[in-house]
Amino acid sequence: MVYGFKRKGTVTKMGEWERCPECGVPAYFTREHSWLDNGDIVHSRDKERRLVFIESENIDPLFIGIEELIGVSIERIVIACVQENDRMRFGLFIPHETRERIRSRETDYRPVLDTFLVISRDMGRGKLEVVDLRYQGDADDFCTFRISEPFSLPLTCGSRAASIEAILGYAHDVTYEQVSPKVYDITITPARDCEGQQDRMFRDDYQHRGGGVELERCPSCGGPRALAAFKWHQDRGVIVDASTQRRMVMTTPFELDPVFQELEEELGETIPGMVVESQRRYTRENFHARWNIMDEDDFRAQFALRGLGNVKEVKARKNGLGMRLDNAVLHLIVVGYMQGAFEAATGTTSRMEWELSGGGRLELEVRPAGS
Repeated sequence: MVYGFKRKGTVTKMGEWERCPECGVPAYFTREHSWLDNGDIVHSRDKERRLVFIESENIDPLFIGIEELIGVSIERIVIACVQENDRMRFGLFIPHETRERIRSRETDYRPVLDTFLVISRDMGRGKLEVVDLRYQGDADDFCTFRISEPFSLPLTCGSRAASIEAILGYAHDVTYEQVSPKVYDITITPARDCEGQQDRMFRDDYQHRGGGVELERCPSCGGPRALAAFKWHQDRGVIVDASTQRRMVMTTPFELDPVFQELEEELGETIPGMVVESQRRYTRENFHARWNIMDEDDFRAQFALRGLGNVKEVKARKNGLGMRLDNAVLHLIVVGYMQGAFEAATGTTSRMEWELSGGGRLELEVRPAGS
């Protein structure tokens, strides 16, 4: 049995964590994450690890759209990149003594996985279960997960392989098969060459810079009061924005930004434009934001709630839309989203100009095509 801890020190079974009595948000969610005054979210125990709380239904369609534009599958690249960059992230949360006991086979790693899987549910990543596991320290070992309603199938595959690599310290392969609608079995096995690996993780040496963003707080749990507008289905591992009925996930930008960089290195410098274009197409056809672009304070607060950065300026008008964003992450997705949102709102096609400068400052301007 795996256990978590309440604020007051009383023990409760994992999966039965308390919720805030006022806003209804799981206590783990607000305890383990900090919303800073510059539009950033960081992990409370790793201040260099930045996170985002974003709409997730566009992620797999974004990958599919890129594949359609370039004409080749990118799934294996995505999975491998997530494996590489998530391995150290998982390792940060495994005590050294626990890892050594597992690697010497004094115990298996099921309790560690159980903890990861419950946390994953509260993050909105889907319902994960271990359905079968063998750990004897040889080539026949395996672990099979069952994921229901994954927020992203390739990101889930990469992340699950990375969790086991972080525990055991050597390379693993990953395969999956669909067993029913929205349900997949993911199997992790030792790679043929299962020598030790050097942990590598995409980081940007994040340092906090004050930005003057103030989110209204829940007086009970201290998390952003706006989180009360989201509904947690903990039994399913699903978070829904009650106003738009769109699914949300808490994740790290370093599961997505490194993928785009890896694609650019392998497939060429046209990739950033294709990411923007794929996101533009999806947003135009599925525009759902409740953000009020005409209300700059509301728009800034919505970006900050998602950890996407500090909106310093936004100007919306009939002949264009401009924005300046500090501490930007997932900038290609943000650019494509803003262009698609403009087209959905105006019913026009458009042209986009954008620039990402040092320190993560994103400036963009979208105008009707031909203007």
